Amino acid sequence: MTPERTALHLAAAMPALRLNRAFLPWRTVHAHLRALAVACPDRPLTLTPGTAWPAATDWVRVRVDHGLAAGVLQSLPSGGGRVVALQRTYLTALLDHTPLAPSSRTVELVEALPGRLRVEIIHDARDLALPRLARTTARLDVPEDGAVTLSDGQLTLSDDLAEAIARLAGAPAAGTAHLATFGTVESVTVGAIGPARSGLTGPWLSAVLTRVSPELSSSRVDDPLRDDIVVPSPDRPERMSHIRKWAVPAADQRAARAWLAEQGSRNLVYPYRSPPS
Repeated sequence: MTPERTALHLAAAMPALRLNRAFLPWRTVHAHLRALAVACPDRPLTLTPGTAWPAATDWVRVRVDHGLAAGVLQSLPSGGGRVVALQRTYLTALLDHTPLAPSSRTVELVEALPGRLRVEIIHDARDLALPRLARTTARLDVPEDGAVTLSDGQLTLSDDLAEAIARLAGAPAAGTAHLATFGTVESVTVGAIGPARSGLTGPWLSAVLTRVSPELSSSRVDDPLRDDIVVPSPDRPERMSHIRKWAVPAADQRAARAWLAEQGSRNLVYPYRSPPS
């Protein structure tokens, strides 16, 4: 299976993962994967070694080429031979798909209390150079005019708090402990899409949901892709849940469940229909 064909399978797997609002909107990732499946004449798609996940350079390449496509198409000569024809085909096809936007952040007021603000912060990380495709949702109770200020109905984060939120996806347990220096952390949720591993008839796409909250009674990790997950230390009030799930070709369901059983994992497995050849 070519890498471009692999990307097409990954796009087909996206809706099967049944992602909720804790994750990036799946259609936006689906569109980028469809763009990755468009064959580039002078730079074939590559996969991250040992996985079925497109390489970071290609995630970036699609965004850059899409932004340049309209202007380059206008500058191409009407003739130009086979090389120009291939470039025109690639850029024209690329314009049919919208790559992922840059990372973004929203801040909403949950409740205004005397001297305090309860806020919800959503940070959508679309860091294609990693690539990291994650949505972090943090609920905080913070002192008013501290790291969060409210002026004329507009909420503003301090640079330090904004950076702490952006780094949560990489280290949720340690990040939540640091976040507590700004106020009371009610909950942190990180929904991350990817990576994928090679299957029998197509790639197995995964997504992982991490929750950190004092409401959790104990920590639980079920992730066969990583064995170095750091949970909150016993002296911390919160605990962490870190659970991965999978979308695999329908023909691979039995094999996927057998592999997970070998890993001692109870991850959910959903089937997807492989795209036509």
